Order: sequence, then C-alpha cells, then structure tokens
Amino acid sequence: MPYLAMAVVTLVWAGNFAAGKYATAELHWALIASVRIVATAAAFALFVPRGTLAATRWRTIVPLALTGIVVNQAMFAMGIRLTTPSHSALIHAMIPVVVLVMAAAFLRERPGGRAVAGLVLAVGGAAYLALSTGAAERSATLAGDALTLVGMTSFSGYMILGRRVLATEGAFVTVTRAFAASVPFAVPMFAYGAWMQDWGAVTWKGWSALGYMIAGATFLCYSLHMWSLARLDALKVAIFTNAQPILAGLIAQALGIESVTLPLAVSAAVVIAGVVLVQTGKREAGSQEAGDRRE
Repeated sequence: MPYLAMAVVTLVWAGNFAAGKYATAELHWALIASVRIVATAAAFALFVPRGTLAATRWRTIVPLALTGIVVNQAMFAMGIRLTTPSHSALIHAMIPVVVLVMAAAFLRERPGGRAVAGLVLAVGGAAYLALSTGAAERSATLAGDALTLVGMTSFSGYMILGRRVLATEGAFVTVTRAFAASVPFAVPMFAYGAWMQDWGAVTWKGWSALGYMIAGATFLCYSLHMWSLARLDALKVAIFTNAQPILAGLIAQALGIESVTLPLAVSAAVVIAGVVLVQTGKREAGSQEAGDRRE
C-alpha cells in the first residue's frame, strides 16, 4: 500500500505542473497561492488532536512556514506562468542537490564521493539544457525558471530548518502547524490577488485546475506522502518521486502545452541520475556541537 500511495503521489504531483499552467493562465498567482495555503491549513487542522495548534512554538514554526509554504507556493505560481511544466519539474527535482549543498555549508555535513559526483552530474544536466535551448526559448522561460529556482531553494531551506522539528514533533503535526502559521501571510496575498483578478476571464478550466492543485496536489499528496514516510525508508520515498520530471513532460505534451525535445529528455535523464546518486550517497555529519550551533 505505501508503494501504491507513492505511485499516486508521483503521478498527481507530476500533473500539478500542467494544472498550474492552466490555472495561472486565468487566475492571478497571488490568488492561487493564498487559496492553496488557506484551504490546506483548514483541511489539515481538522485531523490533528485538539490543542495541537495551541501548543505550537511559533518562533520555530514561522520560519518553516515562510520558507516551505509561503515563498515556495508564491514562487511556484509566479514561475509556472512564465516557464514550461518540464522546466519547473526539472528545477524542483534538484531539491536534494540544493539540500546537500546547504547541509555542507550550514550544518558542516561532509558529502561522500558518490554524493559529490551526483551533484556535479545534476548541475551538468541542468547546464546542458540551458546551453542547448535556443535564444528565443531561453529568453521566454528565463524569468519563470529564476522564480521557480527561488521557490525551490526556499523549500530546500525549509527541509534543513525542519530536520529537528520533524524528528521531535512528527511530520503531520509539523506540516499542519506550518500551514496554520502561513495563513496570516496568505490573507494579504489573497486580498491583492482578488483585487488584481479579472474575474470575467476565469473559465471552468481555471477553476478545475485550481481545484486539482488544492485537493489533489496539496491535500491528497501531502497526506499520502507523510503516510508513506511513516512506513517506508525516506530514501525509497525520495527516489520514487524522481520520475516526476519525465511524467510532467509527458503529461504536458499529451495536453498540448509543450513538446518534449531531445535536449530536454537528455537533460532530465542526467539530472535524475545525479539526484539518485546524491540521495544514495552517504553523508558524514560534522561534529554535533557545530550542528547544534547552526540549527
């Protein structure tokens, strides 16, 4: 059952990139991000024990909320409007690589040889895609790729910041508290998005895409992902989702949003291979004292 759950998560998350493209074509990015945050916070709050939110250590949770949810959701919605689903998925696939670099820089963890080789391979694959695309395509997607990269880096920081909290409080409680702490930041974002929104331009496609992003890609996937983490090794869960860039490209092509080119396919294969090496490479942590100071 955990493997089946992760198969669903991988497929639905891969489809989220195409859904985001449809949604941002008709809905303002701030509206999309804020509604996803508030709706998911309300849904998760229904499933935690009474008193969980009241016992929240907000000084610890607010940085997680800002990095992992507010900035990440906003940058994803802004970025996907200006880039392709494949580019966005490929950038998000680099999260383990950025986490590796952050852990080495801030937690004094020393990556093993396999992890370093994976880092070089993943960065090389991304660089190959950037260099192989034409000037027109590169110019058309550059801003969206940059925004997506900011959101991905922010989420990587959330993973570093959340290590100790997740270990002591548990994944579901931590994520629920983080979403709750994100709501005050989402309210002004919603007001801005609602003010800027051209409501007459929204069709059933826009609303359906937003519903998919909220119910499927956020609530369902977060829930199944955390349920699977409690039953499978984290490495197996992480590697399982590495198929997302390929699936995202195939889904986008099937829907007529973009065409999967040979350079994109080669780049995705190289990046995924590098990410797998990073995830399977053993990391040697630095001294506990240094880790405590950094965290």
